[in-house]
Amino acid sequence: MLQKIALVGLVSICLAPAVPVQAATATKLPKNFLLYERTAREDMARDDPDDLHDYEETWLYDDRADQPLLANPCYTVAVGTGQSTKIGLTGRKAVRSVTFSSQEYHGTQEQVIVYRSTKIAKKVMGDWKAAAARCARKGSKAQPMGVFRRKLYPSSLGDQAWAVTGYNTDDDEQWDAYVIVRRANAIIYYGGPRQKKPFAKDRRDAKKMLAKICRVASC
Repeated sequence: MLQKIALVGLVSICLAPAVPVQAATATKLPKNFLLYERTAREDMARDDPDDLHDYEETWLYDDRADQPLLANPCYTVAVGTGQSTKIGLTGRKAVRSVTFSSQEYHGTQEQVIVYRSTKIAKKVMGDWKAAAARCARKGSKAQPMGVFRRKLYPSSLGDQAWAVTGYNTDDDEQWDAYVIVRRANAIIYYGGPRQKKPFAKDRRDAKKMLAKICRVASC
């Protein structure tokens, strides 16, 4: 009887359709897959709850499925006025972000999101771009305190990408900058606050992630 059951199981396995390696690996991001994740994990492991100064500079990683897209299409996160967005929350297979912050500003930010399909990822990019474009036109430059706006620059990274700056119309001062990139069904984000050379570091980091993103995306 046991031999019969084993034989049936073996036949079932042989008849099952082959599963692509990418589909099997795209449901979970490996530990330390993000570029700055190891640094964040090590910093969190050293955290001392009794040392108030320990939190003046903090690395964090986040695996929550419902965490917002870090590439906020409008408001900045560099000065603590970031607002959450519902763009890109559905259709996810895996998501992880790493952020660095101090008491004065938000620093390095990194996020990788893998969606169930390339079609969904394309829609997320479309929704994000439409929202960012609305932000670019929002408000009057003549307002006393100015308004926050974004400037979008097409990028050749991945299958679809933009480099983005945020600035205040009152003084045209740059508040933050980031790159958002899609490769197949994955979206990659790198950004931070004011930068002397906007996008230089973010582009380098995005290229490093693009070199290995197909380990988890359906490229």
